[in-house]
Amino acid sequence: MRTVFTASHLYTPTEEILNPLLVVEDGRIVEVTARTGKEAPSNAALVDFGDAVLAPGFLDIHMHGGAGVDLMRAAPADLPGLGRFLTSHGVTGYFPTTVAAPLDATCAALERLAEAIEASEEAPSANGDAVQARPLAIHLEGPFLSHKRRGVHPPEYLVAPTIEIFDRLWEAAGGHVRMITIAPEIPGALEVIAEAAQSAGITPQVRGQAAARSAREAYSLVRPNINVACVFHAAADQRFCHLLDQSLVLRLLAELIPRIPTHRGSEG
Repeated sequence: MRTVFTASHLYTPTEEILNPLLVVEDGRIVEVTARTGKEAPSNAALVDFGDAVLAPGFLDIHMHGGAGVDLMRAAPADLPGLGRFLTSHGVTGYFPTTVAAPLDATCAALERLAEAIEASEEAPSANGDAVQARPLAIHLEGPFLSHKRRGVHPPEYLVAPTIEIFDRLWEAAGGHVRMITIAPEIPGALEVIAEAAQSAGITPQVRGQAAARSAREAYSLVRPNINVACVFHAAADQRFCHLLDQSLVLRLLAELIPRIPTHRGSEG
């Protein structure tokens, strides 16, 4: 099925298009252009939003749940309600994110999430054509975290990273893990980061009490793979800022803000 959307303006990450013409076929955008000098395909349904603005939706790559849904416990049938809630706030896709738990429970959650992702891929317009954000891939947060920088993750469920445990989690997720949060300074972490980046194409998110050397080593493992970005969770140490270059994304979380001294200027 082909549908054409029009509006007053359309914003992409790089440009503004006046009087846009956006063509969607079988749930995917196939063309973005202006109506100037181009007519809508005659075999397509037309949806005109008038003076509204069309813009890309948000992608939430760190999502533990919402609207009463805990993604570690949710069944696939629970996710459409969460998807509708997220869409009402501008989110169109998300990475269900795990929390450190017993490995058996984590594997069971990964299996359920993988089932939901595959069902969404096969029937993106299911559930009565309700508009809802889709689960796109899995973000594995834990169990490979530092005890010193574990956040809310229960310490009894943190484990030393090994390729064997990673493989078990990867298989439970049906290959749908696309991001992991890991502390590079703990023994075994660099081997798991290398395996994740080279074999699975996963984006490692470095988190912990890592010294700059550990962070650089982790970065060096994924940099040769042009399909992988290395994201540093910098809540622990502002000194990560000097690691920035054009290939590196530094993710500054809100918990860093209180650590930054502020000075109030004189008024008047």
